[in-house]
Amino acid sequence: DASVKELLETWRTTDPATRDLFRTVRRIRAEYDIRVKTLTDVVKPLSKEEIYAATGSKLEQIVQSIDANVEFVEDFSPMTDAELSERLAKLGLSDLQRSSIAAAEEQLRAGFERARFSIWSRLKNREVEAGAATLDIKNGTLWASAINSGVRVPVFENIGPSMYMDDTDGKNIFLGMRATQELSQHKVRLGTLPATAGRWLSCARQKLWWMSPDVGSRDDVIPPETQFFLADVGEGMYVLVLPLVGNSFRTALWGAEKGAIDVRLESGDPAVKTKLVATSVLISAGTDPFLLLERAFAAAADRLGTFRIRAEKQLPPSLDVFGWCTWDAFYSAVEPQGVKDGLRQLAAGGTPSRMLILD
Repeated sequence: DASVKELLETWRTTDPATRDLFRTVRRIRAEYDIRVKTLTDVVKPLSKEEIYAATGSKLEQIVQSIDANVEFVEDFSPMTDAELSERLAKLGLSDLQRSSIAAAEEQLRAGFERARFSIWSRLKNREVEAGAATLDIKNGTLWASAINSGVRVPVFENIGPSMYMDDTDGKNIFLGMRATQELSQHKVRLGTLPATAGRWLSCARQKLWWMSPDVGSRDDVIPPETQFFLADVGEGMYVLVLPLVGNSFRTALWGAEKGAIDVRLESGDPAVKTKLVATSVLISAGTDPFLLLERAFAAAADRLGTFRIRAEKQLPPSLDVFGWCTWDAFYSAVEPQGVKDGLRQLAAGGTPSRMLILD
């Protein structure tokens, strides 16, 4: 209603975190658009290699500028759900007003993630493998079309009504969840694997700190708390589903009836509730499952900004030496004499440990 709309406009212009986020996102996108126009506004089109070779310093400046802006936003970022709930509780607002402001803050967070995904995926010159597939949703079905062939197959049918497409670059789709009620835990339908689907591989959380793999076919129910899901959906096409961790809510996949998969989103705190989670699930597809994993995890890294893929990390020197981790030998009963004896035995056997992990 009018009062809620007025409150939202006031909130956006007076709250420092929200105002600064708006300004930063606009500045990043404007600078990027100007640079791209400068680089591509030529009579004869240049190849990517020519553009990067001739303008490396400019691109480096843009990257440094974005780094600075990201650091700036970290200091003035939108509030977490817990911080927002605490602040709104002091204002004496109605449930509708609180819900509207919380939804606006979640959209701001998602807006910044969409901007970051667009900018980083281009500036980092992400390569798209030959077996990649474009994705589109029509009449509740998610379709994958191979770029280098005429293969087009459904990868998910009967997409749940609570799921919506928050962002896509054509080859990776980020789904969000929109519910009608504010809860600290939601369980909604993601979709159903098509009849052409065959084998699948999942990694599911067994304990707070431990995952284990599982395999099955279409009619087998995937394990609860699945953190990774890869399936053969027919005609040489594979689909990868990665549940993500958003602002204050984490996502996991849960099996339902034959071929059906649910999404469970939870904050872990009964007091932290929402009805909108923009960062929920990433779906990608392709004909080469190994290259598909590399592309999808790079897309997740570009969107979330919370980690880097292995190709962008500097490997530590310790990876080039033989080492020993004490866990399998002692578990929680690790003690000094046992460690000394273990090191002596390794050396006596001709395989001395050059690195030690006390676990």
